[in-house]
Amino acid sequence: LSVVAHEVFHAAYGVYKESAPEWRAYYGVSRSPFEELLDLTQNEGVAYYLSLIQQARGHLPPDGLQRAERAFARFNAAASELLSPGISHARASTLLRESNTAQYWESYGSITGMIIARQIDQTLGRGALVEALKGTPQGFFRTYADLMRRDNGLPALSPEVIRNLR
Repeated sequence: LSVVAHEVFHAAYGVYKESAPEWRAYYGVSRSPFEELLDLTQNEGVAYYLSLIQQARGHLPPDGLQRAERAFARFNAAASELLSPGISHARASTLLRESNTAQYWESYGSITGMIIARQIDQTLGRGALVEALKGTPQGFFRTYADLMRRDNGLPALSPEVIRNLR
């Protein structure tokens, strides 16, 4: 059931993005590798969160916070590298692929997005999560950054990531 929830989200969200004017405009212009990471992290993260809800009612394993903090650290490092003007296309492709295609807890983009979606849902409610998904990935990440300012115990996005959420 968790796999079905994950894949149904991708299908439904894809249809939504194709029809929503804000998303069509977002995809109508060239995006940087950093913006691609944000998009992939949001999309896979919410799908991972729906799987988590099905598998464990939204609860993380006992070492989940430590795993999440490691994922955020890797996400922040990858984002910093993707923001570097001299990054090669090959290296950017590798970082984007690794953000989502490693083993479950090693997929740093997916896990970071899952934690962000879970925190928005649990702190602000399901309606706030839905609203965060209506806009571009930057809005999803800005919502989490606001939550970070309220609770310094959350896994942290780097100041560099937050500055680049334009």
